[in-house]
Amino acid sequence: MVDAVLWKKEYSVNIQEIDEQHNLLIQMINDLLQVIIQKSGQVTVYEVLERLIHYTRTHFEAEEALMRNADFPGYEAHKARHDQFISEVEALERRAKISQGSEQLVGMEMLFKLKDWLVDHIVVMDMDYSRHVQNRSAVRS
Repeated sequence: MVDAVLWKKEYSVNIQEIDEQHNLLIQMINDLLQVIIQKSGQVTVYEVLERLIHYTRTHFEAEEALMRNADFPGYEAHKARHDQFISEVEALERRAKISQGSEQLVGMEMLFKLKDWLVDHIVVMDMDYSRHVQNRSAVRS
């Protein structure tokens, strides 16, 4: 079985707004896990997935604005990873909607993808832009 995602100190990008958003994304992933474990009806799985996808877009927009404002040189590559991830998650969501009776299975696949991607994305890519943003802030001070 999949364990819940727990916030770790090393996930902090030292930007309060982004850390709060990452924490909320982790909570939403854990909500999806609970829905799957409880085997609630498919509407509940879809509701959690839709809420998670919507909030992920909102979070990505905030990160991208931060990167643009700081003239982050890796912006295009980072945004491309965001776009790719949203496309993959939307494909899973579509598959869940047309796969009657397999929403739990698709939910688990989504859960693994979200969990692995979020943690990897935070500790690798987000740390990269975070250092740049913090260095730019220090120079401007």
